[in-house]
Amino acid sequence: MEKQPLEHLLRDEKAKGYLTTFRPGQVLCREGDYSQDLCVLISGKLEVFRGDRKVEEISEPGAVLGQISFVLGTHRTVTVRALEETKVLLIPRKDVHDFLKAYPEIAWEIPRSLAREVDLASHVLAGMKELCDHLPDAFLMTDKQGKLLSWNKAAEDLFGRNWDGMYLKPAEILFEDREAFRDFMDEILSRAPVKERILRIQHPRKGIRYVSASTNVFAGAHRHFQGVLFLCRDVTGTIRMEKKLRRVWLWLIPGGVLALILAAVFFRPSLIPWIAKDRGDTNQMELQSIISRDRFLLAPSLATVIRSGDRKKAGLLLMRFFHAHRDNDLYEGILVLDEGKRVFAVAQKDDSGGTRKVGTSYAAVPFGDIAGSAHCVLGFFRTDAMYPMGRKWVDVAFPLKSEGRRVGCLKGFQAHGGAEAVGTATTSFVVTSIFLIILADSVFAVVRTYWG
Repeated sequence: MEKQPLEHLLRDEKAKGYLTTFRPGQVLCREGDYSQDLCVLISGKLEVFRGDRKVEEISEPGAVLGQISFVLGTHRTVTVRALEETKVLLIPRKDVHDFLKAYPEIAWEIPRSLAREVDLASHVLAGMKELCDHLPDAFLMTDKQGKLLSWNKAAEDLFGRNWDGMYLKPAEILFEDREAFRDFMDEILSRAPVKERILRIQHPRKGIRYVSASTNVFAGAHRHFQGVLFLCRDVTGTIRMEKKLRRVWLWLIPGGVLALILAAVFFRPSLIPWIAKDRGDTNQMELQSIISRDRFLLAPSLATVIRSGDRKKAGLLLMRFFHAHRDNDLYEGILVLDEGKRVFAVAQKDDSGGTRKVGTSYAAVPFGDIAGSAHCVLGFFRTDAMYPMGRKWVDVAFPLKSEGRRVGCLKGFQAHGGAEAVGTATTSFVVTSIFLIILADSVFAVVRTYWG
């Protein structure tokens, strides 16, 4: 306001009645108070706060304060405090109409000050809009009802929409699942701690996209909730990668479990009883087949030799048998007993069976005949380097007959693993092949997931 009208105003006795002095630190009005009194600065200096932040200092005589609350009939939007001794005309709300009618120069100061604030705010908003347009993430602002107030250029790219016609449109129309967005807004309005939320959108060109939205609320006087600020970014690549990794795990975990089971079957079949039983039954049948075949080959010739008493010929027959089956680890040795259960001939691969000498008697060893079977079972204790005190041993013997009469027995001893030795190569090949198939399938699944 010009100095001359202000001096004329101070000469009026009625106007002097509104003159009030504030000491330094005294508050003229507080943010959020419901008051529409009008203030005109006469002298001194005032500081203006929005919340805890100082936004302005006013020292120009004739400056009008409180015009926004007076014009709009709302609560105070700022706190005004005296920075030094200050004199103001404090006009109560009920007297403002008559005062402005009597002093029109004050009345014109109100729209001028409002216009200055609007001009300043528009420049600030334009600068902020320019700044937000350079942000890489999408920025949205809504009111407390969730209606759009503003967004930046990145938001147009993210949602595939222009700003034209979007002002005050519900923000939920941007999202594929509107109910999920409304629930999100309800959490924000409840002032509960809200974490980042993943929401789906339908982009007009790119189709379904996934958007990560983090929020912050902005408030007015006395921290009254005014709206929400959204910072959004496209996380579609991350979400799709997580889904691919989950699919990879769905392949790898069962494949790994199956591989462990197969490894257990190969290395420790006894860990899985039903597999061990099936494998044992199969190997037992193979073992019986091999022993029956070998007995069929040896028994007729050995029965004739025993009757003739030719030990040398019996030994040669056994050695030829070992030579013909040199790759077979089933037998460590074979011996032939005569009718009196004495060793008639013996053949073995090394000296581990040195106690089995020609002439050794098995008369004290009980031969348990099994009804309906072509063999009998021998149970005895045997010593060796590992068990010098002896350990219980079970062997199988086959009677040798000539012209319907038993003339001796044929017995193999210490099969290296017996049934375990039979079929190991085949089992190893099968298990290894299955494991490699599973491994290859898992690798192909990973490749299809990442590059498919």
